[in-house]
Amino acid sequence: PRRSSAGWTIMKVQPPFWGVVGLILIFFLLAYGIPKFFIPPDPTQTIRVFTRILALLLGVVLYSFVTARFALSGLDFERTARTHQQQAGQLFEERFWLTNRWRISRLWIEIRDDSDLPGFHGSRILSKIGPKESRTYTAYTLVGMRGKYHLGPTRLISGDVFGLFSVEKSFSADDELLVLPKTV
Repeated sequence: PRRSSAGWTIMKVQPPFWGVVGLILIFFLLAYGIPKFFIPPDPTQTIRVFTRILALLLGVVLYSFVTARFALSGLDFERTARTHQQQAGQLFEERFWLTNRWRISRLWIEIRDDSDLPGFHGSRILSKIGPKESRTYTAYTLVGMRGKYHLGPTRLISGDVFGLFSVEKSFSADDELLVLPKTV
């Protein structure tokens, strides 16, 4: 089997992140801006409550960033085709392997296949991948049209528990499939 070479890892900010940033700003104003203008019976209690909520939200953002940053680290990915030449009308088989080398579990990993083979369904979402665990699956496609098709590129996508950040790693398209005309 040929091992795929990894490209760049890209980290993206998701839309819920901006909602959390808005909450952080609101609680910052409530903790430090409003008590100066509005004096409740005990302003120190108000500041303490909003400061704790602010610290909690900042902790959630930091935890999300760190877990998303390392979500795809320590993973090995391979994809192999049984053959690289098929006849139209035959069944094409390709196997995908994902191995977690680290001693921490992965909550979810999406394997998104961007092959140009018509009708190919190699994309999957794998959940709860344990420490030192390997997952494999096989994708089958009925090849209908003749031509030359790229098997890849493939992207691994994951993120944090709260959905604030996502991370993506791309693997190059190394293999090709040649589909020959159907013989009678």
